[in-house]
Amino acid sequence: MSSDSMSEHQLLLKIFETSPVAMVVLNRDGMIYMANPQAEKTLNLKRNDLTQRSYGDKQWTITDFEGNKLPSEKNPFTIVKNTGKPISNSQVAITLENGSHIFLNINASPFIDDRGEFDGMIAYFEDITERKQMEERIRHSEKMEAIGQIAGGIAHDFNNQLTGILGFTDLLLEEVRNNATMTRYTNNIFVCGRRAADLTNKLLAFARKGQYISVLLDLHHIIAEVVCILERSISKNIIIMHELNADPSTMRGDPSQLQNSILNLALNARDAMPEGGKLTIATDVVEVDELSAKRMMFDVVPGTYVKMSISDTGIGIDPAILKRIFEPFFTTKEEGKGTGLGLSAVYGTVKNHRGVIAFESKPGKGSSFMLYL
Repeated sequence: MSSDSMSEHQLLLKIFETSPVAMVVLNRDGMIYMANPQAEKTLNLKRNDLTQRSYGDKQWTITDFEGNKLPSEKNPFTIVKNTGKPISNSQVAITLENGSHIFLNINASPFIDDRGEFDGMIAYFEDITERKQMEERIRHSEKMEAIGQIAGGIAHDFNNQLTGILGFTDLLLEEVRNNATMTRYTNNIFVCGRRAADLTNKLLAFARKGQYISVLLDLHHIIAEVVCILERSISKNIIIMHELNADPSTMRGDPSQLQNSILNLALNARDAMPEGGKLTIATDVVEVDELSAKRMMFDVVPGTYVKMSISDTGIGIDPAILKRIFEPFFTTKEEGKGTGLGLSAVYGTVKNHRGVIAFESKPGKGSSFMLYL
């Protein structure tokens, strides 16, 4: 059909229906009464479900990128209605009724009637979810890299000092071996020095500057060793399950670092289940495609990985702190019950193995950490 054979109304309707840009038309009360196919696709709603909804409906919540609900006066649709002026590049997040959320870039223009009064609007919007996730990944990676450089420098210098302290303590033990009191004091200094050295080693692991070996190993054998330790050290009201399906389960890596990482995650899971629960360690061989790689929090090269999951049925992690859990010295545990370096060291170990770590957690429904190695 040519433009000559259709009316202006038909042409405008055809443009609306075939536009690659998502568009909705709202009446003066903020109700959507027209939506094009691209809007259906972007909002994942059929047209019948989309129309007759108001931008203020409970079916979705308009928030900023941090998840804070926008007050009415900052809602882009309210701004157009109240001012009678168009808006451009207003970026918001919309949380749908199923709990999923998308990020939108909105442009909207008002309809003004013959009396100069607001009579509705047309809104154009673009799904920028993937772009915002990419920006967040870059920001987070840069922050972790900067923290790693600072932590690595401090840990390296501190470790040099501790080497001297432990060395002289060892010599002092020889000198005071006939004095029980002095021997006890010197042993206490040595124990404290070793604990400090362990902390610096975790910092160096996070910064990926510690000692690292690469040998051929069987991940299932490493897991079996950790499970043996856990069975003797955690409460009997925690059931340990393992679903080891990776085939092959061999890889190159550092056995000690991997064992410590699994142990760290398992002990965190134990602490998250004070009343008992189920701890599951699972493995599989998976293919990470480009789409899956883009959705991960940290950069990962698409390819074949051994995936190890450590899951619990515990209290879960508050969404407000999820972005900080791998930072050195960040902990939610009571004073004296955690250094905040466990997950930092796990992060460094995974990076040493050219892998990536991902996680899922919901308050009250447990957590799952996935290591792609």
